[in-house]
Amino acid sequence: MLVLEWQIIHDRATLCSHISYPRFVLPLHRHVEFEIMLFTWGSGKQFVGERVSDYKAGDVALIGSNS
Repeated sequence: MLVLEWQIIHDRATLCSHISYPRFVLPLHRHVEFEIMLFTWGSGKQFVGERVSDYKAGDVALIGSNS
């Protein structure tokens, strides 16, 4: 199974990035940054490493580096 190595480009003044998706469908990927996910609507399953978790609107997830 292919896992994409994402490189997130920041300038020196940037501490975080905001990315909004109309549908939450992402390829398997990893990056050195930590990721905080806020689910603002809907529900589904989140796959991180070998773990599968349910999510719903209002949930927050903190994902470690290279997870």
